[in-house]
Amino acid sequence: MLRFDSLYDDAARLGVRVEERRLSGSVCGYYYDACRLILLDERLADHQRLCVKHI
Repeated sequence: MLRFDSLYDDAARLGVRVEERRLSGSVCGYYYDACRLILLDERLADHQRLCVKHI
């Protein structure tokens, strides 16, 4: 079964940081390649964070 913790584990293996912040508007999350950073909206429920991972 896929767990939210695996998002951080998978990202760490790839050398990518994951941070949670309050994002504006309808943005749920995004990836900033120059910094190898995934930003997720802190208001997302765990199951929503998993969906962002797979988009």
